[in-house]
Order: sequence, then C-alpha cells, then structure tokens
Amino acid sequence: MEYDFYRILKAKKLAYDIDSDVLNCLLLIRQASETYIPSGSQLTWEELFNGNEASNKTPWEIVANPINFRNNDYISVIRYAMSLIKPQLPFFNTMIANLQSTKIGESSLNEMIELLSSISLNAVSLSTIYESRLCKEARDTTLKYGDFYTPRRIIRCLLQLLNLKGKATIYDPCCGSGSMLCIAGKFYSDETIQLYGQTLEEAAYKICQMNLFLHGLNADLGNKPANTLLEDLHIDRQFDYIISNPPFNLSNWYNNSDTEIGKRWKYGLPPRKNANYAWLQHIISHLKENGRAVVLLPNGSLTTQNSAELDIRKKILYDGLVEVVITLPAGLFYNTKIPCCIWIINKSFKQNANVLLVDARNIKFNTHGNDAIQIDKLLKLVRQHRKETLEKRTEWYAIVSLNEIEQKHYILSPNLYTKNKDISLNAIKNNYLHFIKIIDTICLNLPDDFHHIHLTQWKNLATPTDWNNIFLSEIYSIFGGVTKNKEAFGHGYPMVDVKTILHNSFLPDSFSAFVNVSKDEIQKYNIKSGDILLNRTSETIKQLACCSVASTDCCAVFGSYVKRLRPQKEGVVNPFYMAGYFRSAIYRREVERVSPVYTTRANMNVDRLSAMSIYYPNLEMQNKIGSTLFYVYQFQKRNPDKELNELLNEFIKMLIEQFITYPVLCVEKE
Repeated sequence: MEYDFYRILKAKKLAYDIDSDVLNCLLLIRQASETYIPSGSQLTWEELFNGNEASNKTPWEIVANPINFRNNDYISVIRYAMSLIKPQLPFFNTMIANLQSTKIGESSLNEMIELLSSISLNAVSLSTIYESRLCKEARDTTLKYGDFYTPRRIIRCLLQLLNLKGKATIYDPCCGSGSMLCIAGKFYSDETIQLYGQTLEEAAYKICQMNLFLHGLNADLGNKPANTLLEDLHIDRQFDYIISNPPFNLSNWYNNSDTEIGKRWKYGLPPRKNANYAWLQHIISHLKENGRAVVLLPNGSLTTQNSAELDIRKKILYDGLVEVVITLPAGLFYNTKIPCCIWIINKSFKQNANVLLVDARNIKFNTHGNDAIQIDKLLKLVRQHRKETLEKRTEWYAIVSLNEIEQKHYILSPNLYTKNKDISLNAIKNNYLHFIKIIDTICLNLPDDFHHIHLTQWKNLATPTDWNNIFLSEIYSIFGGVTKNKEAFGHGYPMVDVKTILHNSFLPDSFSAFVNVSKDEIQKYNIKSGDILLNRTSETIKQLACCSVASTDCCAVFGSYVKRLRPQKEGVVNPFYMAGYFRSAIYRREVERVSPVYTTRANMNVDRLSAMSIYYPNLEMQNKIGSTLFYVYQFQKRNPDKELNELLNEFIKMLIEQFITYPVLCVEKE
C-alpha cells in the first residue's frame, strides 16, 4: 500500500503532461478491465495490426503490451481497447469519437501505462488521479456556466450538514463533473443510497459519467445533458436529500418569449437577469416532505432587495423552509473569488421557527489540524440548533425570529444579527507601558526638543472621560462622487480615487488619478479643507470605508467609488481628530456592524453610513489628538528614515488605541 501511495502521487503529477482525452481513456480501460468479460474472439482492427494472439486478453493487457504499439500508433491501440469495452459501457461512444490523433509524449505515456499497471487497483486510486487532473483544469479555466469542480473539503462539509440517515435518494440538479455525487456515494458507502443528477453540457455529461465509473458508482443522470431549469429530466421525482453548487448569478436564463416559464415557480418568477432563486425554488420543489437540502449560493442571495427575489425569500422564510444560513470565506473555489454562503433547506422545519445564522467567514475549510477542529465546531453548532440547545446570540452566530428578520428587510446576513465583537480592555491597558517606551525610543532619534513636545505630552495626559455620541449623518453631509464613462478616466483633472484613500490618512499634495470633467462638475465635486473622503467599496470589509482628510482646499474632484463627508457646521468635530477616529477599532466595529456580507465587493451606501454612530471628546482633546496626528504625517512626508517612520506609525496606532478606543470602551462599559 505504501508503494501504491507513491505511485499514485507520481501518476497525479504525470497526468498534467498527458492529453486529457488520452488520460481519460487509459483510466477507463484500466478500471473496466477488472470486470471485463470477453465475448467471442475479439480481434479485428486488422487482426490487431497483423499480430493476432490477443483474443483472450483484457483491454488493459492489450494497451500495456508494447508489442502492440507498432509504428508508434498509440491512438489506434487505445481506440481498439475502448471499442472492446463499448458494448458494456455505451457512454464510451462519445469518448472514442473524441479520441483523435494527437501528438503524444511517448515517454510520459509509457511511464503512465507502467504506473497504472503496477498500482493495486481500487476505486479510490484511479479516481484520485482523475480528480487531480480535474482540479488542475478547474484552477486554469474560467467556465461559462459557473463552477464545474467543487473542492472535496467543501463537499464533505456539505454532506455532514445534510446528516443523511438510512436508505435515501440524493440529487444534484447541476452535477457538473459529478464530484458531489461521487463523494456522497463514498461518504455514505455503508448506507443504501441512490444517486441522481443532471448536467447542462455534453462535456460535463461525459466527465460526470466517467467520474462515477472510476468511483465504482452508478447514478441516473437522465438520458442526455439538458438545462435543468428549462428541461427538468427528473420532473416527476422527489428526493430525500439534495446537495448543490449551482452556477452563481446566471443571467438570461430564460427567453422572454417563453410563455410557460412563469407556471413552474411556486413562490414567484425569479428575474431573468439572475437565476439564484430559480435554483433555490427548483431544489425546494424536488424535496420530499421531510427532505433536506444544502445549497451553495452567492452572498447576494441573502441581501438582494430586487422586488421579485425579496418576495420569494420572504415567502420561503414564512413557509418555515430555511433552517440555517452560513456565510463562508471568499476564495474557496478555484475559478471564482465570489464570497458565498450555505442555505440549509429543511421541509420538516417548523413554521415560524427561529433561523440559525452563522458567520463562518473566518473558518478555514481545510480538513486537517486546527481547520478540522473549526469545521467540527460548525457542524456541532448546527446539531445543537436542531436540538434547540443553543444560547440565543454570540459573536459568530445568532438564532433569530422571523419578526427580527422582517425588521431588517428580510436580509439574512449573519453579521447584522450577531453580537458585536468585544475589544479587549485589558489588552489595551497592558499596552500602555509599551506606548510610553515607543515615545522614549522615538525621542532619542528626533533632532530637537520641538519635536519632542508633540510626543512627550502623551506620557502625562489623562485619557478623556467626557464623550459625545451621535449619528454620522448629524454632523456630516454625505455626497457621492463623479460618474463617467471609462473613456473619461486617465486624463484631465486630478481625482481622488480609492487607492489614494487607502494609502493616506490625509490627502496628499498631488494625485495619480485623473478624469475629464466640466467646470460645473469641478464645482459640484470639489474638495474643501475639513472634508473627509471615504471609499464606499473595496475587495475586503477590512478596507471598506477608510478615510482621508483634506487639510487644505484641493484642486481635485473625487471618483464614483468615493463619498465626501462635509461638516454641516464648524466647531463640532476637529477634522484632524477624525483622521484618528476613522482608524480606530471603535470605528471599524461600526463599519462591520452596519455592513451586510457582500457579493463581489464590500459596499457602503448612504443609509449604512447614516446609521453609524460617532464618538468625540471635548474640542480641547480633539485638537491635541488632531494636531499630533497631522504633525507626524507632515514629518513623515519629508523624513527619509524608514525605521523611524515605522516607529511613528506604531506611535500613531497606539495613540489612537490609548486615547480614543480605550476611553470609548470605558464609557460603553459604564
């Protein structure tokens, strides 16, 4: 077995160097030969190229015999071997047809044949070689109809969430390569299960059948490939369990001329531009009365306010079908970075029952070490919910009623319901001595006493205790940036873009982005001293709604991905103080509190900004904090010493922690 492990490992690597059609045929011939029964004298192909002799040989023995590769005609030998198996496995027809003469690396092919001959055959060995190749192709390919290949670690988690018991039917309505069905068949090998699936394209139909065959499994895939949403090959069947990773955000999924399309959807016709709720309804319609489904969908399915999708989500919730929703980390799949979530649909769930919403964005879905422990924790959480033994709400999950969901416009984003993450007061308190040490270290490297004053004052100042707390929209007017066609960018008038904001707490003197704008637009999107520029979108929530303060009037406008916060009146907040506040843990906590999980990018709109609360102390303390921040910023601009600048960055971070985050937390604890 140890030798087999290394041979399989070597075969996996070698598989990347062999034409995929040739590799597929070799694996199939090797697998099928184990149960091959010759039917009569099978020579032909010009009596096996005039060598005769092979009448009682298995197809693999023919392929593995180097004598048969006369004139290096490898393809003809492989086609001949495939033709011997064809009567037993009709889906080989298309594979034989696809096997064309192609350039073959002889050494790689011969080495693969030797390896496959030497491996002790079992379903796992050949299927792992095949899946390794599928995995590589999935990484290298952007597929038209969504994800062909769902990683094994995700599938295993989904199957455990299904909690299958006893004799059962399992269905995957868009089974692609068949990975979910194959792993389900092996995962529940001790149970009596029947597998069903459907796939859209001829290539996927062939790949799925091959994958199942190499795993020693059978599944009813229908008699042809077909569009599941428009031509349901299992329309009269219902299933105990459904597992699915349908293509995300599939657009134009039906024709406007199709007059019958509206009759199929119990909860309403999903919009033509997005099939997410078509897949969800299709799955619900195929579940038996006590059936359960686990479905991967993009995060947009939890938050969409499209009237048709919102109405469907509302009806599904009120029918008591949504048992659990789990948001997952981004980047789980090979050919998309779209963040996604798991819907657990349970037809035996009670109407008006509470829904478990889980924020699992920080869980890593590897199957070993600490990652496996985290996955087990997630599975245990769902089991406890089913037994109704969970506490109501924590930092990473919440059990919510339909009334609470209704108050949040039926948005199912878990982080809108979970507890705010605690910021440790003790950890900040323990950092104070380190803060003092950093000040002393910096002063040793600064040239004169003038610089020292700005820093050493913080060694003796008491933290502020009197804080005001109001909504951001009460002190700032919020205004969106200039929107233009793509051709307008890259030349013209200076523009503040997202990159500028992410890299500068105060706006710089010059800008690298430009846009072609009119005089009226320059006036409309102008930037004055005290304005705060905030990025309304980013790739991660950690970089969402960062801020850069205008220390003077700027000859620049701001782009469409930026919001301008302009003080409504003077003397309430010092803009330089706000440069620090917007970098505090208190502010980041607020950003996460009002932001639902995102689809392709994190996003912050006016409503969410308006709902954020802001803390500020008296003006004297604001001025002290603000002037120090701006002084350090100006000093760093002209200071070439990188090590000193790093120390100053650490000083700023700890100044904000000690004189904004810490006192605000103390006020909140009172």
